[in-house]
Amino acid sequence: MFNGFVTLNWIVGGCFAVIIYLVYYNTQATSIAAFQASRLTPSTFLIKEYDDIYSEHPHIYAKIIPSANTILVIDTGCGGAKHNAKVKVKSLRQFIESFKIEDNDGLPLNDRGAMDYVVVLTHCHYDHICTCISRYYVGILTIFTSGG
Repeated sequence: MFNGFVTLNWIVGGCFAVIIYLVYYNTQATSIAAFQASRLTPSTFLIKEYDDIYSEHPHIYAKIIPSANTILVIDTGCGGAKHNAKVKVKSLRQFIESFKIEDNDGLPLNDRGAMDYVVVLTHCHYDHICTCISRYYVGILTIFTSGG
């Protein structure tokens, strides 16, 4: 009887642990992002947009400047339009503010939008500006563009 009771407690406890895990499980683990980020220097990250419908695979750079409470974003990519319907994180801003980056000690680059944005567009091709012209950045940033 004692062994059965202990076994039952282990089963119930294990089921409870699984339920808690599923309830609080981070949705990022099941979300596929349109972007991947890797550290280039202590404060600079390369964000690659992949599987875009234009097959451009643009490179986006993010420089974290804590002393100015700012994240500098250079170019903004294609705007999240993807071939893969399973891609859930299509917003560059959502990716930067909420997606955990392994090369950033498992933290988002701009956790919950704590820092201000400055965006620099190197030139006006769609694979550099499409995310910027979307509603995701309206009212929260300073934008600089080239003259040509």
